[in-house]
Amino acid sequence: MTLEVEVSAPVSPGTNTRPKIVGDKVGVFYGAKQALFDVIRRTDAAVLLVSDETDELAVCDRVLVMFAGRIVREFDGAWLEHEVVAAMEGVGQ
Repeated sequence: MTLEVEVSAPVSPGTNTRPKIVGDKVGVFYGAKQALFDVIRRTDAAVLLVSDETDELAVCDRVLVMFAGRIVREFDGAWLEHEVVAAMEGVGQ
């Protein structure tokens, strides 16, 4: 089951862009996931990807890691998997 919500307010004043939020409730088949990542790589729009799988985060320019309900670490550009995993597990908190 997929949940899709279109936000009624523009992203910023003076624009007509309406963000679309798509969330998956039960998982996406591998082929569909890869097709989605291809679209994300080609787009010039902002995309919020929520995942606990580091291989999925490879399409991201910026990664924010949350632990215990708070953002605990930010990674820009290149990042090392073990650093992201450590932040996900609360190491250093």
